[in-house]
Amino acid sequence: MSIKRRLCTGLAAIALAASAQGGVLYSEGFEDLASSGWTLTNLSSPAGESWFQGTPDIFQAHAGPTNSYAGVNFLSAKDGSGTLSNWLISPVISLGSSASLSFFARGEAADGFVDTFNVYFGDGAGLDTSAFQLLGTLTASQKGWEEFLVNLPSALTGRIAFEYAGDAAIADYAGIDTVTVSSRGTVPEPMSLALSGVALLGAAAARRRSGRQA
Repeated sequence: MSIKRRLCTGLAAIALAASAQGGVLYSEGFEDLASSGWTLTNLSSPAGESWFQGTPDIFQAHAGPTNSYAGVNFLSAKDGSGTLSNWLISPVISLGSSASLSFFARGEAADGFVDTFNVYFGDGAGLDTSAFQLLGTLTASQKGWEEFLVNLPSALTGRIAFEYAGDAAIADYAGIDTVTVSSRGTVPEPMSLALSGVALLGAAAARRRSGRQA
């Protein structure tokens, strides 16, 4: 069973999605990433591969066909060396007065590596990543798909974005699946969540990584 986790920015508290939500405003299961309408923008240095259709031989999707998730790996930086900044940006979503985001994330089970996502929201229809607001940072679990919940800023329309980030030398392979934006039914209690210590994983570049595309 998937575990719901709450997303935070640093050690600050943020408003979290309540379990009682309103109607679904948008959903995406990435059955076909190429035709999903999501924008792929790789700003890694140096830039390598973009996001791609999930590789079920590494792990299977949270729901639907086994490859129906958005996959990403350490080769987002060319030759697997450099700084990761690989963006997956949603189509424009009509939000109404208040909305919350739910999504599932996971990483490959590989000791010594860590896969990190930054989650953003952009008001309106723009695709300039510098204008997006950081909602939180998460480390993808290597034990299976986990659900993350976060309230979205107030806006009539906007885009959700996931940035695969960090040092390519300690990254491996990860995925995003089952993205849902819902109208909020109630105002949730705020809570904080301490982030995992990414720096403790140190230099792991010599170890096996299985995150290559099929």
